[in-house]
Amino acid sequence: MATFEEIKAVTTSKHSVEVLAQKGPVRMELLRSQSDADVSVVRFAVDYSKADTPERAYYADYCEVVKARSGYSFFFGKLVPGSSALRTKVEIAFPEDMFVQQVWRSSRSLHDTARTMWDKAPLEPIGDLIETDKVQAFRANNVFMAMLGEESLMDFYYIPPSEIHFVRSGQRSQVHLEPVIRVCLPSAMVYEFLEKCRIFIEKIPGIDDILSMEGAE
Repeated sequence: MATFEEIKAVTTSKHSVEVLAQKGPVRMELLRSQSDADVSVVRFAVDYSKADTPERAYYADYCEVVKARSGYSFFFGKLVPGSSALRTKVEIAFPEDMFVQQVWRSSRSLHDTARTMWDKAPLEPIGDLIETDKVQAFRANNVFMAMLGEESLMDFYYIPPSEIHFVRSGQRSQVHLEPVIRVCLPSAMVYEFLEKCRIFIEKIPGIDDILSMEGAE
């Protein structure tokens, strides 16, 4: 894999690549079409080891994935122990393109590992869920997932459109990655969450072609 500096000089038959930002955790590249100068694509790479840890943290033992009016909403909740009643819940709105690239495509090996945790100790089913009106909503378009034994976490981040504008216009040299919230959860629930994501992934038209094109890029 090319290093950050090496990518700057890469030119293919389809695109020329210009690095617009390389400081901090986010690398931003502009791919220009060799056949049409007016066609360009912005591409990101995030080094989460350089990212700030979200100050907000939430422990969840419930999750749900819902198709929203735009993109998807991830719900994480805390059940009252010994019951099917939700005490609180957080909602994280996520755009569809990053749902495919970030949540799904980047978690294939983690999904397999989480499956082994589920096979060893599956979570007990929840009865008739009693909802809560204590919900806090957030927006994110990046997520880092990690697992260690029975403990897992998802760190959610947001890259605002304004950051892209300022870097592309030359007013800034660094893309700011905003920490949103850390969700701590059992490793078996990572499998449950990704299986719920799978339901919607399989409904996206042309998803196999989308994933194959991203993988070949």
